[in-house]
Amino acid sequence: MEFLDADESWLNSIGDSCLDLTSAWRPPPILTLEKVEALGKVLSLADAINVMAFGGHPPDEVMPDGRPNFANISERRRAATALFSAGLDGVIKFFGSPKEGGDASDPVDRNFFRTSRALGHKDNTIETDQLSVSYDKLEAAWRNEHQRWWNVSVDGASFAAWLTKVLTAERGNLAEARKRICEAVKDNPSLTQTEAIQLVKDASLNISRREVRDLRKQAGGSQGPGPRGPRKNRAAPSA
Repeated sequence: MEFLDADESWLNSIGDSCLDLTSAWRPPPILTLEKVEALGKVLSLADAINVMAFGGHPPDEVMPDGRPNFANISERRRAATALFSAGLDGVIKFFGSPKEGGDASDPVDRNFFRTSRALGHKDNTIETDQLSVSYDKLEAAWRNEHQRWWNVSVDGASFAAWLTKVLTAERGNLAEARKRICEAVKDNPSLTQTEAIQLVKDASLNISRREVRDLRKQAGGSQGPGPRGPRKNRAAPSA
């Protein structure tokens, strides 16, 4: 029995080399509190994911040569994981249809998300995450024994409230990191990127290496990345 649609069968063979399956979702810089405040009362699942992953409308899903854009797929996957985790916590409300073609008026119980879920292979659907569940659950999903939801929408008020908390914490982390790096550069103008990353890590501030690099440059720190290990494959000196 086919679990995937025929035209989406390429997804069945993807692996870690194609998709980033380890990084956690973080809101894109383009997503602002003003944009969150302007969200509607109800969003389709696809629109909610695009807001989280790209700050709005998504970029092209297909590369110029016709291959899938795995970077964008990874962004959506990370956003969906975070969104469904919030659904499990009960802080975001979902509605949909337990059968294809329904009127999408049924609330999605939070316990649905106790099993790892992913975006389905049709718009606004949710189904079992084939890349993270056990083999037994995967076989059950292939036999269509797992529940799916169709025509899923997201309650705008609960979604906006959750996003606001996430963005506020995210911006707070960035502000605190900027403060600490500026203070460190004043004490040590030659502060390296490696040292700045460790400083941020010690403070348990969740920001990316790129953001650390940018903050260090803004503060006037060393432009070098820091000490490196011995070079590999260096030619032996001539006798």
